[in-house]
Amino acid sequence: MPPLGNSAIRLPLTLSQEDYKERVRAFMSWLVRGSNMKESEFVPIRITGSDEEKVRRSSSRKGMYVVPFSLSAKAPRAWQDIFEDIWGLRRKLASKPKPQAYFRKNELRIECALEDLNVHFPNLRTDVDMANQKFAEDLRIKAEKDSKKKLKREEEKLAEKAAIHEALQGLDFG
Repeated sequence: MPPLGNSAIRLPLTLSQEDYKERVRAFMSWLVRGSNMKESEFVPIRITGSDEEKVRRSSSRKGMYVVPFSLSAKAPRAWQDIFEDIWGLRRKLASKPKPQAYFRKNELRIECALEDLNVHFPNLRTDVDMANQKFAEDLRIKAEKDSKKKLKREEEKLAEKAAIHEALQGLDFG
């Protein structure tokens, strides 16, 4: 096989076009799989404590208090949305009204009577855990979709390069 003029793309003489395509496809697949792990890593959010000095009376509901809980990390907006959906469903299915829960300044706050706090806190922790699981699953699914799109784009580029190579290979530069 004669070299392709001044072209920088040169295939080894010992590889067929199909072998070359397969090796590049395998390499791209390996490359894409490796990047998925980093994209889908997620450190679960945890409730780490509460500062007594920040607990205050609710301005909107008589007899209620706003109790802020510190989080292990700033919760991404998508994670907050998931948590709010889970908490909202819990409130909707409850026989008596559940406290409101919302995010402010990297804190998860609930508004409830102080005597009910020990009843609501385990539910809060459970819903945080459920939000972690759902968010991690969503990240995994997104990473898989992104990986498939990236692989498809790379395969299209490879097919284009192979077509260019085949077109140029038939030319006589002599």
